[in-house]
Amino acid sequence: LQYYKNGKYKQKEIPFFEDKSSSSTKQEHLTLQDCLTLFTTEETLNKENTWYCPRCKEMKQASKKMDIWRSPNVVIIQLKRFSFSMWRSKLDVYVDFPIHNLELPTLSKSTEKQNVYNLFAVVNHYGGLGGGHYTAFAKNPLQDKWYCFDDASV
Repeated sequence: LQYYKNGKYKQKEIPFFEDKSSSSTKQEHLTLQDCLTLFTTEETLNKENTWYCPRCKEMKQASKKMDIWRSPNVVIIQLKRFSFSMWRSKLDVYVDFPIHNLELPTLSKSTEKQNVYNLFAVVNHYGGLGGGHYTAFAKNPLQDKWYCFDDASV
């Protein structure tokens, strides 16, 4: 990656996501496509998440499904990085994502052309639930250069 930080040009291998809060090796590895597939998978709601049926006016177990019907001009993807069960915890599953040519799975029968996306920014959180540190990488499309944002230094 070639990027600018503190007004100086730097070139080195640097991952967009690196969890500095954990020294353990990542046991799980997902792709962004895996995440999108999970997002669009039908989910059966449990007894604690029943749905109110307006027809019979009762709480019912139901299922829900999210779909992407057409590709928008700009896509912002926020990954769920926290788990809420009996305890809250941060998920440190590594998610690999493409920098170029991301295609969204669509369910549209439309013949319109589907968009292909290129990455232009990433926000990282280092730390846990009680606190942490945010950094970001963003690409200036006019200069075709990546910049590192880390609090007061750019």
